[in-house]
Amino acid sequence: MALFSQSMDEVLNEACRLVSEALETPLAKFVEFSKDRHAVLLRSGVGWQPGLVGQLRLDVVEGSAEEYSLRQNTPVVSPDRATETRFRYNELLLGHGVEAFVNVLVKSPDEMSPVGIFEVDSTEPRAFSDSDVDFLRGYANLLAGAIARIQFAAAMAETERQLRENERRMRISVALNPQMPWTADPGGEVTSIDQ
Repeated sequence: MALFSQSMDEVLNEACRLVSEALETPLAKFVEFSKDRHAVLLRSGVGWQPGLVGQLRLDVVEGSAEEYSLRQNTPVVSPDRATETRFRYNELLLGHGVEAFVNVLVKSPDEMSPVGIFEVDSTEPRAFSDSDVDFLRGYANLLAGAIARIQFAAAMAETERQLRENERRMRISVALNPQMPWTADPGGEVTSIDQ
């Protein structure tokens, strides 16, 4: 199952596909916040025009749905674009004929800070139910855990790579200077090298 993949893109795309099917919407997406939360990247999604996923960046500006979601810090349901007064739909939504959506913040499990927004979009006005919101919120929690797992695995792999590189450099140093004073433990592991 792609949700257990080590690929962030596979996990996010599969999550978007599954919620789109479950909530019967033609569009779903995960937008990732920049570190300063002044922009989002359309990181993954289904139903969007080719070339947008992984490329499109949107500013998080006052009056935008993204800014409203971030400020409210709760799920946002917009049942009908024609009657929406809290924020403006962005060009991505307008360009795809979105008339309604529901979104939830995806928060980092350790810091509880928002890392992105998980959203399903409808091309017709729609009153998303409380159970729709709860379903999306539950999926967002699973997604947050998967993101944290993947980031941890990547950090561990990088640490291991750095350790292997340091060991390689030490072996080269010892080979190039056999007179270098060093000590080892009884198992043969080098414990210190005086350079």
